[in-house]
Amino acid sequence: MRDLDRSYYQSPFMERYASDAMLRLLSDDVKFHTWREVWTAVAKLRNHFNLGVSADQLAEMISHLDDPI
Repeated sequence: MRDLDRSYYQSPFMERYASDAMLRLLSDDVKFHTWREVWTAVAKLRNHFNLGVSADQLAEMISHLDDPI
């Protein structure tokens, strides 16, 4: 079992029923990175339409897109 490894989904059934590819796809790393991508896309649109997100705020979000969780 991969204890405290956020690059793999954690479950009591993971070693028995899931492939490595599926465990990585469902991992916390992928989940939070996807959320950050969505938030950044929303911020880009809000910046484009002048809805309260400055260029500096957007640049900071983009710079932290790949930060570890």
